[in-house]
Formats: sequence, C-alpha cells, structure tokens
Amino acid sequence: MIGHTSNNAAKVETARVVDKYLGETLAKAKAAGYTTLITADHGNLERMFTPDGKADVAHTENLVAFILVPPEGTAPAIARTSFDPNRADGALSDVTPTVLAALGVQQPADMLGKPQFRPEKTGKVLLIILDGWGMGAQDETNPIFLAETPVWDDLLKNYPVRYLRASGNAVGLESGKAGNSEAGHLNIGAGRVVPQDDVRLENAMQDGSFGENPVFISAVEQAKQTGKALHLFALLTKKSSHGSIDYPLELLALCKRMEMENVFVHIFFDGRSTPPGSAPQLLRELEEKMRQIGAGTIVSGVGRGIALDRDKNWAKVKKAYDSLTLGKGARYR
Repeated sequence: MIGHTSNNAAKVETARVVDKYLGETLAKAKAAGYTTLITADHGNLERMFTPDGKADVAHTENLVAFILVPPEGTAPAIARTSFDPNRADGALSDVTPTVLAALGVQQPADMLGKPQFRPEKTGKVLLIILDGWGMGAQDETNPIFLAETPVWDDLLKNYPVRYLRASGNAVGLESGKAGNSEAGHLNIGAGRVVPQDDVRLENAMQDGSFGENPVFISAVEQAKQTGKALHLFALLTKKSSHGSIDYPLELLALCKRMEMENVFVHIFFDGRSTPPGSAPQLLRELEEKMRQIGAGTIVSGVGRGIALDRDKNWAKVKKAYDSLTLGKGARYR
C-alpha cells in the first residue's frame, strides 16, 4: 500500500486505481456466481496528516469495513450498519467464520469469531482484502474521500456493511496499538484473536521471564567466556509491530546483572511506524535509559528503509551490511 509515502497526490491516485480494479473484479465475480466479501487488514491510507499537520505515513487504529456483495441476480435482505468511528460490529477474527458460513462449512470449535453475515450459500466465495484501507474522516484529510471512488461509494451506500476492529487487543496487539498486516492476516485466517509477538514479549518483561530466557543467558555467557563483545540490534521505535526500544533495554539490564562489559548497540531508525523526524528525541531517551542501566554503547545507526529493505535492493542493504561488518559509514563526532 502506497499510504506509507508522504506524497499525498500519490495516495489519492492509489485510492482511485484500487477502486477501478475493485470494480472490475466485482463485476466478474458477480457474473460468475460468487458471493464476495470485502474487508481490509488494517488502516493506513485513509489518514493523510498527523494531528500536528505533518504527513502521516503510519498505520492507524481505525475501523475497517466488511462488505457483502451477493452474486448477480440475488439481493439478500440484510440491513446495513451506519458508520460510527467509535462503535464496531466485530473484529477481523469474524471474517473467516463469515466465509465458512457462506460456504456452508461448519465452523471449527477453536475458531471463536462470529459470522457477521449469513448469506445464501452459493458454494463459491471470493474474499478481497484491501491493504491498509481503513475508515477515515469524510473530509480532505482522507485520500480515499478525496479520490474518485464510485465503486467504493456504491458499496458503502447500497450493500450490507459491518465495521470491524483491526487494531489493539482486538487483533492480539497491545491496547491502543495500530494494526498491521501480520496481525490483520493472522486474525483473519485464524478466525480468532491471535496474541502477537509484542504482547507476548511485553508479558514476558512484566513477569520477569524475558530476563530469565535461557537463550539470552546462554548468549551472554558465551560472549563472556570467549572474551567477545555482544552486539544488539535495536529498532528505535515505540509503535512498530517489528520491534520496540524496550527490548534492547531489557537485554542491557540482563547484561548488567551478568557483568557483561563490552555490549555494542546498533540502531535501526524508524521513519515508518513513527513520525519522520522523531529519531533525535527517541535517541536521547534511549541514551538516558542506557545511562541509568549502566550498560551498552551505541556504535552505529542506519535507517530502517536501508537495513530492512523488502525489495531485494542489495545496493541499499549493502550500506547497512558494510556498517555492521566492516565499520564503514559516515562517522559521527
């Protein structure tokens, strides 16, 4: 989803193009006798600006629509639900139970979600997941609202719609945390709330088992016994689904307890799940907490988009690789 860009014109154009191909897909599905269900894995594209007016590139906590489109020639009498951003009809875990209901397949006992619709059984169901397509404000801060989206507008007006939670504890994340693709698809597929890694890690930090993890302890002991340094990667963020500033701090506290001296921290700056320009303040916070713990030294930093590139762009990744393995890079003084 192109919502992660700060190019607002591109966001509006994306909404228009997605709507165009959604319409083409729906027309063929209806003609072929499919019951079509449409939803999203999380919100993102629908919010253009942060509260302070800056470009918003992060995921959101917004609800997502869940729409039923029957086959051609059928019109089930299922009332639409009016949209209220503060009230949800269910969660993403209800999607697969609804698919099974449409197929006439019994829902497994471990699948705890509930069907949002019980359409006429056709034996053929198409599930369309619009990546990052949340329900935003109906104004000029919403690229989907600004774009020409006749298909989407018609769906919301004339077809059965429910609104689902796609963030926070409704998808197994920490309360108040924006949704993401991994949590969204896991919950959709499982038909139940699947606890995500950040919740499991947070629970482990709260009950103390994080610092007692035998794998962590073994790694520190091995580094001490061989006289080697310990290197930690740290994603400098408080909101990402891929990591948190708290994890390396917990490991540094473990190193302090085990009297491990040479601990070097390599920072991955996050400009995607956190607002661009927030790194300096987060870095100051990290340095202060490291000082309080009394362990670790920050030795390198690189942008997430370089080190964690998803597009197999070796020219970008090599910069991070050379920094980590050869110590090459612009030196900070």
